[in-house]
Amino acid sequence: MIGFSSFILIVCSLFAALLPYRQPQKLPDQARPLASLSALSCLFITLSAAVSLFMPSHLGDTQAVVLIFDNLANYLALPLLSCLVVSACLKRYITKATWGRVSLVLLAIFEVCRRAEIGDIYSSFIAIMTSAAIGYCLLIWLKGSSKMLLVNIATLLCYALAAVVFSKTTGSEFQNPALYNGFLGFSLIGIAYNLANTISKIDSALENKEVEKDK
Repeated sequence: MIGFSSFILIVCSLFAALLPYRQPQKLPDQARPLASLSALSCLFITLSAAVSLFMPSHLGDTQAVVLIFDNLANYLALPLLSCLVVSACLKRYITKATWGRVSLVLLAIFEVCRRAEIGDIYSSFIAIMTSAAIGYCLLIWLKGSSKMLLVNIATLLCYALAAVVFSKTTGSEFQNPALYNGFLGFSLIGIAYNLANTISKIDSALENKEVEKDK
């Protein structure tokens, strides 16, 4: 069951990585960091799922490798993805160099918390904050698009269940790797779909601003 759910997560995260690039026209410069870094975040999750699928963590030689990729997915990819979603929702377009610094800060905070032996608290904090941030943006994106109501509510529930309830990082009594993989995979598609829709509107929004300036 865990193997099948890992395969689902791999397929879903790969599909989510491609969604922002499926645009009717060329991506504007402001949208490229959002598309490329969201794809990178999803690919980290893909690698984590693939490593856990093909390298059993109970073996001493592979346990460290599995842990490294799990940490990359949970403490870099998911927080970075939530930051990208917030940036797109608030229409704050940041350069790749700045996002690189954000990534380093996320990794540094994780390492500090791990060394301070408050990793469990930080894991719960990350799970709750990313769920809240993504949930806020999904609800904001619902305005003017009632047809996305069920999709975004389902996406929010799937992500919150995966990150807060079923993830092994939060220490919940309901942790379940199979359910975590499945719910996270489906939520990634919903998040990437919303992000792709926002990216598709960036070019027209910029054109409107230029027209207003000309006036």
